[in-house]
Amino acid sequence: MLCLFIYWGWDALITVNEETRDSDRIPGQAAVISTVVLLGTYLFTGFAAISFAGTGTEGLGLSNADNAADILATLGPPVLGTGLSKVVELAICVSAISALLTCVIGSSRATLSMGSHGALPRAFTRIHPTYSTPAFGTVFFGATAAVLLTVLTLVSGNFLGDAILSIGLLIAFYYGVTGLACVWHFRHRLTDSPRDLFLRGILPALGGTIMLAAFARSAHDMLDPDYGATSFHGIGGVFLLGVGSIAVGAVVMVLVRTRFRRFFRDGRTAVTELTVTED
Repeated sequence: MLCLFIYWGWDALITVNEETRDSDRIPGQAAVISTVVLLGTYLFTGFAAISFAGTGTEGLGLSNADNAADILATLGPPVLGTGLSKVVELAICVSAISALLTCVIGSSRATLSMGSHGALPRAFTRIHPTYSTPAFGTVFFGATAAVLLTVLTLVSGNFLGDAILSIGLLIAFYYGVTGLACVWHFRHRLTDSPRDLFLRGILPALGGTIMLAAFARSAHDMLDPDYGATSFHGIGGVFLLGVGSIAVGAVVMVLVRTRFRRFFRDGRTAVTELTVTED
């Protein structure tokens, strides 16, 4: 699940395709190139860390429980010195901020599309008159993320930690369902060419199946009350937060379906006029 988690967020690049030159090509290339660069960075960092510190359980060893929470902060001073190790800490902070920005950027543009197709309230279709960005969605998701992080931090550090761990379940479920939805969406074009069959059928189906398998296995492991720092009536808190979030989302979807029946009945063809406004 960790392998899925560390790649999460790069798909936000694709959501800004309407704000990019050559939008049919550039966002997709950016997503693929950045993922390859990310893979190279992880492999290089992992290889270097193992080569320098080893996998021992004492001292700088990577298997030392005292180093597990933040191995980069542990290795920074002995590798780079006290001064340059601060650069590593700054890079980690920037990375955390970037992760929050992917939530704001990706979610606001996804809901802009959903709103313009009649699947969400029209408020999500509001565009900033100067910057041409989703005004309401950006503020909504930025404020929501800030409130949730603040509340979880105030409630309990353990609860916040388990909430972060549960995100892996949501990522696997989201990617898995998206992969299968891709196959269904292009089902009538899979026989057009071998390329269409491979890129729009086989690869998405394989990826979606792998993601859902990872979701099922991880959910089973997270049932253990010793998984994470919290539990409730013998059930792991990470499982309850992850699967519970999906269950709440399903209930919300059913309620939204009753409000926006046309979209759920006719799909994207329900849109007959431009609904994006600048107010």
